[in-house]
Amino acid sequence: MIDINTRCIVDILDSRDAKDVATWLKEYPNLKVIVRDESISFKAAIDVSHPIRWIH
Repeated sequence: MIDINTRCIVDILDSRDAKDVATWLKEYPNLKVIVRDESISFKAAIDVSHPIRWIH
């Protein structure tokens, strides 16, 4: 995970599994923008953890 403003690594997850990523994302409810690659598991994680956010 990277802070897109500072371009610094925030965390490195051991898994790209949707459940694991969603758990991590839920720890940051104030995220305003989530940028992701084309990973289906990342999309699923975002849908679960931040369902009303715009996805870029």
